[in-house]
Amino acid sequence: MTIAIVGAGISGLVLGYRLREAGCAVRLFDGAERAGGVVQSVNEGGYLCELGPNTVAGTAEYLLDLTDDLGLENELVTANPAANKRYILLDGELHPVPTNPIAFIQTPLLSGRAKLRMFAEPFIPKRRRGEEESLSDFVSRRLGPEVASHLLDPFISGVYAGDPTTLSAAASFPKLAELERVGGSLFLGAIKSAFGKRKNVQPHKKRRRSMYSFIDGLGTITGALARSLAGETELGTAISAIRREPDGYYLSIDALERRGPFQRIVITTSAPAAASLVESLSSEAADELRAIDLPPVSVCHLGYSRQAVGHPLDGFGFLIPSSERRSILGVLFSSSLFPNRAPGGQILLTVFLGGAHHRDIAGLGADPIVQRAEAEVRELLEISEAARFSRVQRWARAIPQYTLGHDDRIARARNALTAAPGVTLAGSFVGGISVEQRVEAANKLAIQMIQEWRPGRGADETTSVSAR
Repeated sequence: MTIAIVGAGISGLVLGYRLREAGCAVRLFDGAERAGGVVQSVNEGGYLCELGPNTVAGTAEYLLDLTDDLGLENELVTANPAANKRYILLDGELHPVPTNPIAFIQTPLLSGRAKLRMFAEPFIPKRRRGEEESLSDFVSRRLGPEVASHLLDPFISGVYAGDPTTLSAAASFPKLAELERVGGSLFLGAIKSAFGKRKNVQPHKKRRRSMYSFIDGLGTITGALARSLAGETELGTAISAIRREPDGYYLSIDALERRGPFQRIVITTSAPAAASLVESLSSEAADELRAIDLPPVSVCHLGYSRQAVGHPLDGFGFLIPSSERRSILGVLFSSSLFPNRAPGGQILLTVFLGGAHHRDIAGLGADPIVQRAEAEVRELLEISEAARFSRVQRWARAIPQYTLGHDDRIARARNALTAAPGVTLAGSFVGGISVEQRVEAANKLAIQMIQEWRPGRGADETTSVSAR
């Protein structure tokens, strides 16, 4: 089977790696000069900056399996246990998110009324079928409006750089919606889910971490994949269109140059890029993909002397509810999370700006972004000096928003592409946005494609890409 993968980000790299293991003829294409997409780690003067994702959840079994297969297990680094502590800004002050019953009772993040409302969650009736529900409405209905505004809102800013009033609960957090469906409430659903997991636990599932990365950053894994697939990858090769001809699919580079034929095409690019690619196959599918919103995000790294920072930096970082009307979305205490993130005696902060609530800020030049980021962290973290190091990464189209109607939108796009059999959509606008979700989705797609290629081949025969 000859397969073209358009997009050499984490999804395309994992898919290509697994398919090649199974004996498929794979070719990857990307218009950028480097593979890895948004997963990039840059070391400047001893400051290790993550330009995209920063951490991976310790439950990411597919990614841990991939790490083993690539021989990177000794490069893994587990997050400092203090990273379990998170802060939220409320009324101008940073407050730790409660992690035990006593802390929950004492926290000022929620009023007494809101805390009592949370205890009523198991008794709130399950929602009957009806119109699609936003994430904000879902959490307000089950846990109360204060939880939605004080806890959910900043969390969504940190994960999606999004607005929970527009995100679909079913599309953006399907497991959350599933808890209510299965258990009748989040609390009872969580108990049933935990019991089911214990019954079906596999030996390798005991490999648990809170969060992890690599000694030299998350770019370690994309770098290893890119090196492994160097002979099958064409970088700096922007694909402009997909053409179907009697002997297969061809990828157009310009008016004269093309690649092909291929039996299968997998598109792992961003939604806007995917829309341009499928335009020649289905204008309807292209229109659906163009409707996906990707707000801009800027990432600002700031380095300071540890002595100049009054805050203990004893945690993962802090997030900010939109009601606080700040210029930033949140801050990671990067040098508190993992070793090797800043020179001796220094600290590194990663500040996020822009998103769905502040689109104009992300589009500013590097100097204004640094100035805004510095002004905020100086006040909130009690910093007494100017930053000794700064770096800005701007993403004009950052994280796809799984807004209301997203699942139907993707279904319509896929249905429109049935006229082009063998063309598959597999970018971050499908199946989750996190690194671990992208790796899992790519593994599962590889298994599906191999089983279609070799009908009847059992899962136990596809050991290199098995779900394990």
